[in-house]
Amino acid sequence: MSYEFERAAYRIPYPPSARPRLMLGDREVPLVDCSERGLRFTTEGVPHPSVGSRISGRVHLLSGGPALAVEGTVIRCQEGEVAVRLKAPGIPVRAVFAEQRFLGQRFPARR
Repeated sequence: MSYEFERAAYRIPYPPSARPRLMLGDREVPLVDCSERGLRFTTEGVPHPSVGSRISGRVHLLSGGPALAVEGTVIRCQEGEVAVRLKAPGIPVRAVFAEQRFLGQRFPARR
């Protein structure tokens, strides 16, 4: 059975008290959620980008490891948040799984 709004990749939502950071140039913004193919961040401290604009930066995940270079296109801006569709390779699936395990250990009530 297929649903109209079925997601292509598993999304990791972050609690407000523990959000990884996305570095956009010399600015740092918290991620609201991420997946292998996309991410969403808050616009606190950065100008609101336009839909269709390209962004690039580095993601520092909570589970550790080196910062991940990401590049993508802004697909939505609303209510102080920006959604970005990442250009391949995006965030490696192994990093997404490590992040999911890390959050499960640190925030068991999330499940």
